Amino acid sequence: MSPLTKLAVVLCCFGLSGRAVAQAPRETWRAVPPNSSDLANKSAELLSSSGLSWPDGRQSIVTFWRYNNSLYRCVDDFNASLQQTGALCYVPVKE
Repeated sequence: MSPLTKLAVVLCCFGLSGRAVAQAPRETWRAVPPNSSDLANKSAELLSSSGLSWPDGRQSIVTFWRYNNSLYRCVDDFNASLQQTGALCYVPVKE
């Protein structure tokens, strides 16, 4: 699955993709360097987590963390053999 397809799945899960086609979507989350492993090693507070599974065995784990008064949303991807294939974290964009 392409990274764009994965992003669309995550956005659909959080209800962020329901905008009219004629409107350009606002950027509501921005990718940042730390990943969920980094946050866990820094003793960040895990707020919640959820798993997504595909019929071919791939999985994504979405976690929300609080660290130094910042909120992070992280997505970790795994193949059918549970080998990690991706890890990205995002912070909310402040308007």
